[in-house]
Amino acid sequence: MNEWLLISGMMVVTFIPRYLPLAFVNHFNLSPFFIHSLSYIPVAVLSAIVAQNVFYIEGALSVSIDNNRLITAVLAVFIALLSKSLWWTVTVGLIVFVLLERVLPTI
Repeated sequence: MNEWLLISGMMVVTFIPRYLPLAFVNHFNLSPFFIHSLSYIPVAVLSAIVAQNVFYIEGALSVSIDNNRLITAVLAVFIALLSKSLWWTVTVGLIVFVLLERVLPTI
């Protein structure tokens, strides 16, 4: 019984902060600048998630040449700037990461 109460409580605590802004947004006139700035939220959230996975390994900050994730991320950014193609960026990033993590340590 306590588990269902806990799950229901978590649902309410998660739902209310997401629903209230949507419920009352029609009552306000939002500036075009504010509406345009909302388009950057997904990029900011994804950047925070990726940066945490690139720079932190096993809970410690790792900014060195031994960090395969950092090497792959720098190469992926370089490929993205050159090719402007998501397909090439992801493909080259995955290949380089697999090579650095799995193939080169066994040689």
